Amino acid sequence: MSALPGMKRRQGTLARFVGNRLASGALRPDSFLGRAAILAASARVRWKRHRILFRDGYYRLSDLPSALGFIPGQARRELAGKPRPILLSALGLGEMLNILPLLRRLQELHPRPIVVLSRNPAQASRLARAEGLSIIALPYPLTDFPPLVSRWLRGIRPALVLAMETLEELRAGMLGRAKSAYGASLVLLNHDVPPDSSQDWRRMEVEQEFRRTLPMVDAAGVVTERAAAGLVSRGLPPERIERMPNLKFDTARRAASRVDPAAERKRLGLKPDVPVLVFGSVYPKEQELLLDAYRKVLDRPGLAGTRLILAPRYLRTVSRILDMLPRYGLSGVRLTRAVDPSDPPDSVIVVDTTGDLRRLYSVADVALVGGSLDPRLRGHNPIEPAAFGTATIMGPYAPAFADILSRFLSGDAILQLARPGDAAETLIALLEDPAARGRLGGNARRIVSEQCGAEDRCLGMIAALGR
Repeated sequence: MSALPGMKRRQGTLARFVGNRLASGALRPDSFLGRAAILAASARVRWKRHRILFRDGYYRLSDLPSALGFIPGQARRELAGKPRPILLSALGLGEMLNILPLLRRLQELHPRPIVVLSRNPAQASRLARAEGLSIIALPYPLTDFPPLVSRWLRGIRPALVLAMETLEELRAGMLGRAKSAYGASLVLLNHDVPPDSSQDWRRMEVEQEFRRTLPMVDAAGVVTERAAAGLVSRGLPPERIERMPNLKFDTARRAASRVDPAAERKRLGLKPDVPVLVFGSVYPKEQELLLDAYRKVLDRPGLAGTRLILAPRYLRTVSRILDMLPRYGLSGVRLTRAVDPSDPPDSVIVVDTTGDLRRLYSVADVALVGGSLDPRLRGHNPIEPAAFGTATIMGPYAPAFADILSRFLSGDAILQLARPGDAAETLIALLEDPAARGRLGGNARRIVSEQCGAEDRCLGMIAALGR
């Protein structure tokens, strides 16, 4: 499941009981009791997830009526008198960033309103406005209760439902009603198979819901053969499945074409000849390891002037990182005031904004992609630095990007650490070897270019449905 703030905390009594019984084999997930227990526990966790999203500011108080099935009046007025809209499910920041260019082309071809379901509607709206797109962003409905779902859908009346990467959070009752009452087509885009998590009851619940929603999919664009086989094994007819490149390649290349690395360095107060490291999407459990690695880089003769830009996975950890830096003999500054003349010239720049990591990769001599240094993590997107021709490192744990990582490794376009503790040694080796950096970066940029084309394929798949 996609990571949510606070969801790593201890689950409630029911969730722990169900998880323990399933893990011990005392309760079978395919039995009647097993399915009932998973559904009961997952309903409890769904309520908790929504509370966390409200508490941490991802959902706002104004989103509550929509989560309960009442479309806001402003949204109804924006939809009134216009063609029936496209309903898009984009769970978080990454999914939204990757779908925006496709949405622009869709609006050019089909002038329909776009309603986006997101776990952070305000952020989705900001990202769309930055791209010159007008969308209506709403939270996911909290319940699949038929009367509330029917009311919710009457306010939208979707002509087309697009699901970016996953059907998660799209409940079977809602999709079934959208198809039966409004004839909406359902398209699954950029789908890959998540890593196996058979002992995780929450994943079992997602799998059960996935099997209920999958027969409603009219077309699926998959990025790996394994994903295609997974859909077929779950009952989706092969003729509805199309193998295509990963949409992330198109998005990353377009983003890279918009950034001038020299101008970006100037904006950040970074001198042209100063080596720069960018650590992206760093989880709390990786922060100490990477700060220690950076300290070792600075202690290396000839590398004392190397600057670091550190982008945490969660903005709530920015203050913690700034408090940690003095323990390593470092000072820090937030990105939002990175060029303040009162700050030390060698401060670590800690990213305290969302949506900026892509362009920050453009100034890096070496990038290290986080979420890959702990076996409990799944990795993050290495295509973003690769599109800039940046020499890129990933840790040993990146199952969510196994296919992409394999492609880069076979093309000598990335370095993967054998152990997390090898980070400092590998960073130093690349900083001291410009030829190796150039080879890795050049190969990476070439692979990104070769893998583009998913946008056209997605548009063709949608057009084939008559939408």
